[in-house]
Amino acid sequence: MTKKPTDPVTDDEVLFRRVMAGYNLYRKEGELIYFSAQPFNDRVDQPSVDRAEINGNDPQKTQISTTDGVTQIIAGEIRNETVVCANGTVEYLIDVIEDPIFPPNDPVNLAHAVIAPNPEYQNGSHFKKVKEYLARLASKRGFIIDPIEPPATS
Repeated sequence: MTKKPTDPVTDDEVLFRRVMAGYNLYRKEGELIYFSAQPFNDRVDQPSVDRAEINGNDPQKTQISTTDGVTQIIAGEIRNETVVCANGTVEYLIDVIEDPIFPPNDPVNLAHAVIAPNPEYQNGSHFKKVKEYLARLASKRGFIIDPIEPPATS
């Protein structure tokens, strides 16, 4: 059965996240990729992802620029761990919630979903800890599309 954009995100779903080239958002050590927390920045503290199946499993649809890289995370991995902050006094359950963007909005993105906490973050340092968690998950999988980095300037 084909998933619809309004269907809940299931634990087995692959999620794509765009990583812009040219901003030192990751480092390579041999064949391994280590993402910083920055690729998961979001102005409303809910990083966007694209649901692979709804996008025809095409990570290129996640790119805005052809130089962008794309990484992937599994929804169940995101939900698998409680993120603990403030010396153990605050716990966040992290979820992936379908959030399709329909016309007349531009750009339309039926595969859009957000990574959101429960409860809401108490402060920016708590969101940073969640971004670090997401970066560790993405680092396990690396890039499925490598970014095209600009030439180094001297």
